Amino acid sequence: MFLRTFFLAVALLVAALMAIYRVDLSDPFEETAADGQCRTLDMFTSQDIAEIKHEHAAAHERFDLGLFGSSRVLMVGSSDIESQPSRFFNFAVGGMSLRQSVALLESLAAAKRAPRQALIGFDNMATQFYGNAEWPPMPERLVHVYRDLIEPEARQTLGLNARIRMAWRHMWTIWQTAKQSLGTRRLRARMSEINSNNETDCYRADGSRKVRESLVPTKITLTPPAKQSVPPGYLDNDMARLAAIGDSEIIVFETPLAPGLVSAGSISAATRAAWLTACAAHGLTCVPAPVTVQSESGPYWSDASHSPAAALGRYLAGLSGGIAPKQ
Repeated sequence: MFLRTFFLAVALLVAALMAIYRVDLSDPFEETAADGQCRTLDMFTSQDIAEIKHEHAAAHERFDLGLFGSSRVLMVGSSDIESQPSRFFNFAVGGMSLRQSVALLESLAAAKRAPRQALIGFDNMATQFYGNAEWPPMPERLVHVYRDLIEPEARQTLGLNARIRMAWRHMWTIWQTAKQSLGTRRLRARMSEINSNNETDCYRADGSRKVRESLVPTKITLTPPAKQSVPPGYLDNDMARLAAIGDSEIIVFETPLAPGLVSAGSISAATRAAWLTACAAHGLTCVPAPVTVQSESGPYWSDASHSPAAALGRYLAGLSGGIAPKQ
């Protein structure tokens, strides 16, 4: 009797959590566009942010320009990149790597909502940042596991050791996202109202995150990576996935480092070479990190890999080649 009651309680709890997490969230970007007050979303997980941004795009006409990446591009807004807000959206998700950008763009393309031009930030090779996607949620994410580990093409082109390491990465990601899904923080966030905030550390209507910029110079150092964490075979597969989308002009760019810093070590150079080789093989436009120059009047870089928004926005505006009006 006790075990029956216990399992029934667990089943009801799981069902309740699934119901809560499947509730449609309000669109903070739509609300911000209406009242001009940016929204604080930091109580949400990366999974939630990706979902909110995906649903926002699904409810609108295709954007002309979309920016994808991690926190290293999240602060870039339409004013930084010289685009009208209605034609630009920042799809970046803090804490997520290139693999999340690929998964998000694939999902948007399947819904016929991929932006006409997509700029995808690949975290600088010095960071060796290459985690698995945390969105879409389970069970949809099992498709990614199958493609990485079981699909015949993966078994033919990727070595057993590479697939074993990737299996461990998937197990780690599934465990981490499961803990987040069952955490009280995420539960409180999804059941509470999204607060407006006109100051900093909040999201604008164009998907970018307004942050407090550094107004004084800071001594910045760069620690070279100790090992290569970006598997070349999977990197090639991810570039192939982007090339297969076909409905967007895609530019993958390596995010810059602070002035005076370069990622020229052997690990960074090997990863960059593998990436550019994959890009050429699949016909993608890929751009290594530029050499940066610090403005004498600021704002300044806060660390080795997060650029001031305006400086990065000007660079990306040049990469995009100008934003053509909608036809």
